[in-house]
Amino acid sequence: MLNDLCIRDVAAVIGGRLRYGALPPLGGELEPIARIIVDSQSARAGDLYWSLPGSAGEGLLAEQAFGAGALGAVVSGRSLEPWSGCFSIEVEDARWAMWKLAAWNRRRFGGRLISIAGTVGKTTARSMIDAVLSPSLLGTHDLRSEDPEQGALLALLDLDPDSDYALLEMSGQTPGDLQAAARLCEPQIAVLMSASPRPGQRYQFHYAGEQGVLDSLHDDGWAVLNGDDPYLRRIAEKTDACVVWVGRNSDNDLVAEHVTSGGGKLSFVVDGQTFELNVWGRHHLNAALSAIAVGRLMGQSDDQIAAALRGYATTPVGCQIIDNGKWVIIDDSGSSNVAAMQAAMQLLREMRGGRRIVLCGDLEDDPTQAERFGAEIITHCGADQLAAWGAQAETLVAAARQAGMPQSQSGVYDSTAAAAEHLKATLGNGDVVLVKGRRTTGLLEVVKSLAAVEPPPAPRPPLIMPSLLEPFEVSPSGSILREIDPTLPPG
Repeated sequence: MLNDLCIRDVAAVIGGRLRYGALPPLGGELEPIARIIVDSQSARAGDLYWSLPGSAGEGLLAEQAFGAGALGAVVSGRSLEPWSGCFSIEVEDARWAMWKLAAWNRRRFGGRLISIAGTVGKTTARSMIDAVLSPSLLGTHDLRSEDPEQGALLALLDLDPDSDYALLEMSGQTPGDLQAAARLCEPQIAVLMSASPRPGQRYQFHYAGEQGVLDSLHDDGWAVLNGDDPYLRRIAEKTDACVVWVGRNSDNDLVAEHVTSGGGKLSFVVDGQTFELNVWGRHHLNAALSAIAVGRLMGQSDDQIAAALRGYATTPVGCQIIDNGKWVIIDDSGSSNVAAMQAAMQLLREMRGGRRIVLCGDLEDDPTQAERFGAEIITHCGADQLAAWGAQAETLVAAARQAGMPQSQSGVYDSTAAAAEHLKATLGNGDVVLVKGRRTTGLLEVVKSLAAVEPPPAPRPPLIMPSLLEPFEVSPSGSILREIDPTLPPG
C-alpha cells in the first residue's frame, strides 16, 4: 500500500487529463492507490498501471490491467476510456510523469534513505542493516533497484513518508545506470561493499558508477566503505562526504578483531564489544561491519546492535548452505563475479570434515577468470576434487592440475547431469561441495539433485518359515525350495 497516496495526489503532481469511467471510483478523487505497477500481468485490485513508452500493445496492456482489477492507468500520446469504477490520466510523456511523482514522494520522505551498492554482498548487507534498525525504528527494507532507472523510480514511489529509514539496494548494467539511480534517489547514507575490477575495463570507466554514488551524497551525508578494498580507497579520495571505513586492517575507523568462523557461527570484536552471528563464513564480515556502522549513525548502541545481529537470519539469496545430514553443499550459483568467487572459496577453505569438492560450470565470459579460478581452487582453498563442464571446463581443469591437483581427481564432463551423477556416486559423509557458475548452466537442478538424500532401502519381507499350515519350504529370497508333505511331523 502506498500509504496516503490517492488519485488526487497523482493527478496534481503529474498533471494531464484525469478521466473517470461511467461510474467514478467509490472514494472519488480520494480513493487510495495500492501500488504503482508497470507490468499489466501483475495487476490486482487497487493498482495504478503506468504504461511506459515503448511497450508493445500499450492500449491492450491497459485494458488487461483493468480486467485484472486495476483502479487506474496512466498513458501518454493517446486517449484511454477507463472502465466503470476506474480512472485514467492522459499525459504527454508517461516516463517523465513518473519521474515527477517519484521526486515528489522522495521530497516528502522524512527519514534517512540508505543506499547499498557494490559488486557483491548487497542483499546480505541490506538484510543485516534492517535487522539492526528494525527493532527500534520504523523502516522500509525491501526496496530494490534491479532496473537502473525504472527500478529506482518504483522504489522511490514505495517510500513511506512516515518511516525513519528506507533501504535501497542499487545495481546497474553500466556505470551510467548506477550514477543516474543515485542522483535520483539522493541517499543520506551510502554503503559500498566492494569495487572489484572487471577484466578489460579502464579504471575510470568501471568505477564511475561507485564514484557517482558518492557524488550523490550531500556534504552532510555519510559513506560507509570497505576500507580493506584498495579500489574503494582510491574512489573515495574525491568525495566531500563523511566516510566511515570498516574492515580488518588497523587503519579503518571500525576494526574487526579476534575474528573466528566455524560451525555456522561468525564472531568478532569491535571496540571491546563482541558480536556474534549465526552465519557461515568470514565473507559475511564486511556486511556485518557495515550494519554496525549504519546502526551507530542511526543512534543505536553497540549493545542494541549486538543483540540484533545475534538474532539475524540469513536471507534465501546469494550463497546458501545446505546440510542434508550426510554432506554439505555450498550453493553459490547465483553469482559469478570475482569477489563472489573469492568469498565462496574462503568459505570452502573454512569448512572442516571430509573432502573439499568443487562442481563448476561456466563463469564470466572472460576466459581469464576461469583460468584464475581453476588455479585458486588449489592455492586458496585446497580443494581435493574438481568436476567441470561447459565451454570453460578444459581451462578450469588444466589450471587446477597445473596448480597441483592430481589428474585422477579432476575431470571434464559433457553436461551438468553427468558431472552431478558421477560426483554423487562418490560422495561420503562429511564431504563439502561448492557449486559454482552461472545459473543458466543448469546448476539449480544440480543443487537439488545433490541435496536429495536417497531413502533407506525398504525392509526385507519377514522370513516365511515352514509349518503344518504352509506346505512349502521358502528361501530367504522368497522362492519355493520344495513342497512339504503335510502328513510328516515338523522337522
